Amino acid sequence: MASNTTIPYWKSPEYNGRFFLDLNASLIAVTTAVIAMRLYSRGFMTKSLGLDDALAFVAFVCKLLHNSRGVKLRNNNRQWSRLKARCLS
Repeated sequence: MASNTTIPYWKSPEYNGRFFLDLNASLIAVTTAVIAMRLYSRGFMTKSLGLDDALAFVAFVCKLLHNSRGVKLRNNNRQWSRLKARCLS
């Protein structure tokens, strides 16, 4: 009989997780720089922070928390595999 061996998804040749992790990190860095420049220019140069600046900052923090949770889940491969198996069954 042929053995039915499966390899974990993160060990398969088609897995692009590292690429997406690097892409995510670089986009977070760019977004951090843009938000920092926006808050600096609006807060220190024009001295007029508005509601739109506060909402942009809150949205940025929410997105950071969302991304960090996803990276944590994906780095813990056993937990991610269990979650994936639960969702697919």
